[in-house]
Amino acid sequence: MKRRLSKNDFVENIDEELVNPTDKRIFAISTAFYRGYSVDKIWQMTNIDKWFLNKLYNVFKVEQRIS
Repeated sequence: MKRRLSKNDFVENIDEELVNPTDKRIFAISTAFYRGYSVDKIWQMTNIDKWFLNKLYNVFKVEQRIS
């Protein structure tokens, strides 16, 4: 069985992980995309550069297409 990062057990509360950076934040971003959060919403919560968030979103979209 293939394990996708967007469906993970690494993060309990994604909103908390997005607002308060930890080593699990990248998994929270992936889960947020899976749950339909927009790049703008994640940017507002994290203040991570939108260019970088858009690149992560592109990776997420590719994963969706190939799985």
